[in-house]
Amino acid sequence: ESEADRLLRSAYKASLEHAKKHRLAAVGFSLLAAGVFRGRRSLYHILNIAVQTIKDFEGYDALQEISLCAFTEAECKELREIASKLGLLDEVSPSNR
Repeated sequence: ESEADRLLRSAYKASLEHAKKHRLAAVGFSLLAAGVFRGRRSLYHILNIAVQTIKDFEGYDALQEISLCAFTEAECKELREIASKLGLLDEVSPSNR
């Protein structure tokens, strides 16, 4: 895993830990590093880090929802594909399909 990937994973994890500390019921993310800061990494690679990090997060009792906000059709497509591969597709909001 590259340093950039570790930093991206750390950013999602730190945000989730902060939400846990404050017992937030919902957390929303814009897609970190999915645009110009992606560098040479593929969109799929970047979004897979986001989804996998969120999936691996152990959560807490108050947490009810985590949202990833895609801005382009390509981002939506990649997120659906990743969610499907990880067995999370049923958890994708119908309004976002």
